[in-house]
Amino acid sequence: MNQNINNKFFISTLTKLFRYGDCSLTVEYRPVASETGVRLPPFAFNIKKGNKMRKINILFICKYNIFRSKVAEAYFEKINKNKNIKIKSAGLIPESKKNYKIIKTTKKLGLRLKGSSKGITTRLLKQANIIVIVANDVPEDIFKYNGIYPRKVILWKINDVYNTEKDVDIKRERVIKQIMKKIDKLNKNIEKNKIKW
Repeated sequence: MNQNINNKFFISTLTKLFRYGDCSLTVEYRPVASETGVRLPPFAFNIKKGNKMRKINILFICKYNIFRSKVAEAYFEKINKNKNIKIKSAGLIPESKKNYKIIKTTKKLGLRLKGSSKGITTRLLKQANIIVIVANDVPEDIFKYNGIYPRKVILWKINDVYNTEKDVDIKRERVIKQIMKKIDKLNKNIEKNKIKW
């Protein structure tokens, strides 16, 4: 370390790092001398990257936006406590009618589905940092990074359940619980900053 660098320089430099960088700064007054006998500036400091979380927009997608992506949106909003995370959902082929059997089943499990079915728009894709495909019948490739909108694409191969199927309510409950389990894991990974894009 250059012995000609005085304390004033150090304070000025650290102030700039703290002011402009995304970091936390701890400065400790500690008058010490080096092993060589050269007196060092009497400050010990520690700089760490800040814990401030960037804003994240998550878009859940399925084929019709009446069941799987709606459930994912509703459950994430229910458990989410981070104001920096915004959640939306959409479908490839939006449905004009509500499916009241789905609403009844999700309500039974404590979920409230928001609004009517919505289609995917350019605006939604532009806003999304993370796209989660909550379906086994939606192609992943059409949402991958195209050089314009940087984003993370996650694929959950989850089956749809139709009203004509046998034991439809039991099957839907099973799918809902499957989605909820995946949402819990996704939320933890985001909190630990394990999701990159």
